[in-house]
Amino acid sequence: VGVGGGWVAVRSYDALWFASGEEHLAESRRPPSEPVELSVPGRVAWGGVVVRAEVSVHFRAPRVAHETFLDADAVGTALWVRSRLPGDRIHPLGAAGSRKVQDILIDARVPKWCRDRVVLVVRDHAILWVAGLASAENARIGRDTRAVVRLSVETDPGEL
Repeated sequence: VGVGGGWVAVRSYDALWFASGEEHLAESRRPPSEPVELSVPGRVAWGGVVVRAEVSVHFRAPRVAHETFLDADAVGTALWVRSRLPGDRIHPLGAAGSRKVQDILIDARVPKWCRDRVVLVVRDHAILWVAGLASAENARIGRDTRAVVRLSVETDPGEL
C-alpha cells in the first residue's frame, strides 16, 4: 500500500514493513540466484550472502539462525547452494518424516517475497540445510560421527 513520498507499507503476517516503492518492487521481482557448487571445505557467495563449509572434529551448540553442524560422512565433499524448487522436501532433524520446504517457510513466517532467497544446501538431490530453519535428519551427528561439517551463512560484505 502506498503511503506517500514513494514509500510503501507491506504487511506480512503480524509485521509491517516500510520500503521504497521502487526498491520493494525490484526486490519482489528479482529472480533467485543461480545454484553454485560448494566444496567441502570451501566458501561461495550466493544471493548476497557467503555460505561456508568447514570440516572439524569439534562440535558445539550452533547459533541456529546462522549455522548448523552435520555429520561429515553424510555431507560428503561436493554440495550445491540454491533456492527452493517446487516440491522440495527435507526430513528435518528429529521429525517423524519429511516436510515440504514451502511449509517450513510458511510456518517460520518468512515473507512470500523473501522465500526464494532462503539458502538451501543440497547434496545430490537431498536437502541438508534450509538455512536458519531446518537441518536434515539423515546428516545428524551421532555416536559414530568422526568429523563434523559446520555450514554457516553470513551477509556478503560486498553487498553492504
